[in-house]
Amino acid sequence: MQNQKLLQVLQNLTQKVNVAADQAGQKVEGFVQNDATLRPILITAHAQLPFFVRILLKEEKFVEFVLRNREKLLVQRRVSQTVSEIVKKFLMK
Repeated sequence: MQNQKLLQVLQNLTQKVNVAADQAGQKVEGFVQNDATLRPILITAHAQLPFFVRILLKEEKFVEFVLRNREKLLVQRRVSQTVSEIVKKFLMK
């Protein structure tokens, strides 16, 4: 049950990162690599999580998890961006 909620939260976070990355382009990748700039954003993101998720997933654990796994988030963004571009090109034909 807790794992499902965590997975759901992480998927939601990934979607938000994808949207932000699509809007900001390549600048996001440089931004995400900088712990000092990313940490306050993650703290704010944690504060926006539902109350019960925040109780289960402490702020520092959340921040450290995302920082450790940011490359996976970036890879997922790149894949989703590539798929989006392929679909757009297909639809434009």
